[in-house]
Amino acid sequence: KMNLGVSFSAVTGGDAENGDVNNGELKHRRASKFLRRASRFSMVIRRTDEDGDGEINFWPFQAFGIFGRPPKDENFQPATSYERKFLAYTLAFFLFTTLIVMSHFIYIAPLLERNVRNKANFEKDLCIQNGYFRGNPPNTDHWYAIGGHLELKQKNFAIPDSALLATGRTSPPQQVSGMYQNVPANCFTPSKWYTVHARVLLRSAFEGQPFYCDPTILWGNNVKSCPTVNIKMLNGPAQEIAWTMGRNLDEHIAREDEGWMNLEGAFQYPTSNEMKGEGAVDVISVTRAPLGVDILLDYVYIEPMQDAQSVESFGMRTCETNLIANGDAETGDHRFWFIRGTGSDTNESIQISPSRFKQYGFGYYLGLSTTMEEDTGAYAFKHVGYRNERWRGMIQKIDASCLKVGSVWTITASFRYFATDWNGNESPASCNLDNHLADNSCPVFDIEFISPKVNDPSYMSTGPMKNEVTDDYSVRTPTRLDEWNEIVHTLTITGEMAKHTEAYIFVNAVDAGYNYELDDVVMKRKS
Repeated sequence: KMNLGVSFSAVTGGDAENGDVNNGELKHRRASKFLRRASRFSMVIRRTDEDGDGEINFWPFQAFGIFGRPPKDENFQPATSYERKFLAYTLAFFLFTTLIVMSHFIYIAPLLERNVRNKANFEKDLCIQNGYFRGNPPNTDHWYAIGGHLELKQKNFAIPDSALLATGRTSPPQQVSGMYQNVPANCFTPSKWYTVHARVLLRSAFEGQPFYCDPTILWGNNVKSCPTVNIKMLNGPAQEIAWTMGRNLDEHIAREDEGWMNLEGAFQYPTSNEMKGEGAVDVISVTRAPLGVDILLDYVYIEPMQDAQSVESFGMRTCETNLIANGDAETGDHRFWFIRGTGSDTNESIQISPSRFKQYGFGYYLGLSTTMEEDTGAYAFKHVGYRNERWRGMIQKIDASCLKVGSVWTITASFRYFATDWNGNESPASCNLDNHLADNSCPVFDIEFISPKVNDPSYMSTGPMKNEVTDDYSVRTPTRLDEWNEIVHTLTITGEMAKHTEAYIFVNAVDAGYNYELDDVVMKRKS
């Protein structure tokens, strides 16, 4: 008996020394009928007469006539026609599968990836050139360095996939250090909305390790600032048009994607640029990462939004509809929202939590209860971490050009309130809805107006605004985590407010050690 390593035995049925191998039949003692038949596909048994020891030899393939004819030996038993076909089909299947897998990694995956990024859209291809660095060979054409130098970096040894590396970024300021491309101005249509997409990876220029930025920091001069995509139009200042995405501080950093982060945003091309001269260009840049940090860039493209519904689904709003972008968190992330200040050491972040309608039991859905408030969507914002200042709230930049003198605006939102200790443990809490200046006051909004001129900067603020909820709401202090309360403000724009070029709305008046959830933020013109 001879063990073959796959739980079956090849056995001579008679006396090997007398040359009797019982017709060479395989006697399977432990495996199934399938394994007995499969064993014949990989070997043929013959008796060797040279030394008369009854040795069992294995001759792969030859018995099938695939790689040459079998040896002329009367003891060979060729495989049946069925077995030959089975082996041929099996080999063909494995060969075909191997080719498919190899072609997927070498050609199909990059091609599909490119098709996703570059739909048949001439306008998009015209605006950003060489945005995915897959030339033949890959190159840095159309890109230029700011405050350092550029080179190509292979992303993966298995796939010839390259990214653009901006390194040597040691010259301040960090807000303008990175890479840029000149884009023909006539590729954009005045008044049309465009989305901006890119992927970046940050790493320490000195250690080569991933660098983790904080996507809740709004300002571009912080040691943990995340990169942005910017546009500088003719005779105008640079504007940030895409920001680092992330549901919280941990989700955008190194995971299965090895630290690559998405940058997304949108902008409306102004009508004031309609009469640009022939050959005019706009500048698209990727900057703002801290100095001493390398930026790897890939998958950069700009594409037009097709209709108003596309603008709204992306989270964007207009002067006519709602000044607050992504006020309901229905994008599934906190795009356009940050935390006021310059970062903290208390692990503050903005997370996405289930919205109010998910907090109720099955009774409502079965028609047994009518206590559920209006369906407001699937998500809400949640400011987590230990807050150490009343003014450290969620903040968003709004379009100051919409705030005309004498215009009246209504600001509304919903919130939930709870206490948070240093370790992040939460407990339900009540707050004061009546007095926004008192201790333990409920969240309200504050709007800052800024003109960041170099020689003549100016600033003013509304301060924490009084909550105008009715008396019916004033007794609804949130005693459980599933209690939602309303914020209502009315704001009339004065001449002093309107003269400023930038405006920011943020949550204020929440005591240190308390946090909140926020949903359905709307700032709409009343008159």
